[in-house]
Amino acid sequence: MANRVDLNQLRKVMLGNQESNVPVPTEPARKVYVAPDGAIRLGTETSASETPRMAEVHQGTFYAYQVDLNLVRDRLLNELPLPTHAALKVYVSRDGEVLLGTAIHLADARRLSEVNRGTFFAYDALRHARDYVTASTKMPANTKAVDVGGISGYSYSIVCAVGNPYSFFAYFDGVSYQVSLVSPSLEGQYGPHDAHLYSDGRLCLCEGGLGMPTLESAYAKSVVWATGFSFVRQGHTFPFSNNN
Repeated sequence: MANRVDLNQLRKVMLGNQESNVPVPTEPARKVYVAPDGAIRLGTETSASETPRMAEVHQGTFYAYQVDLNLVRDRLLNELPLPTHAALKVYVSRDGEVLLGTAIHLADARRLSEVNRGTFFAYDALRHARDYVTASTKMPANTKAVDVGGISGYSYSIVCAVGNPYSFFAYFDGVSYQVSLVSPSLEGQYGPHDAHLYSDGRLCLCEGGLGMPTLESAYAKSVVWATGFSFVRQGHTFPFSNNN
């Protein structure tokens, strides 16, 4: 059965937070949650006792821009651990967006985390443990840990708020959490700006196009995306982004 969330109110909350630049709101009236069964819940309809079992939706804009990953890679691999020249620096914002040094101001840098250029460890035990807890407590009962071409992640299926089924694969790409659409197979049929779906099947979930900071936020945003995308499939504009 389709989730009976008030879609007009959901759109109002999502767009209001985007326009006010409030990615992680504190007031219940500005919050949106996703339950383990994929149901979208407005903050005003969710009690404090229920929220620990739910995934909160990051309110950042669905976005179509993609950073030049080749440039990021070159800067990470070819420079000293902590470069001093701004053009050689790479930062990460609080919401997981990767920013090149040339794209930010000095004042902004104080609020960002600078990426150390040393080699990454191949296995992050703490992250894997956190993801396991998220998958076990906040994602659908059908969620499974899978390995796709050497990439470990979680597959899950939901029914969106207008009754359409979707299956996804969420994974950590070394920088942030990506979500790929598994079913229905629609790669290349829609554009990233209108549908927030890249040609390779990845969802465009946030400004910068580089994924979400946690598995929980990736899952929650993918459920909202599924409902918005269902409107696009019927010829309408994506309703939950002020970029459309």
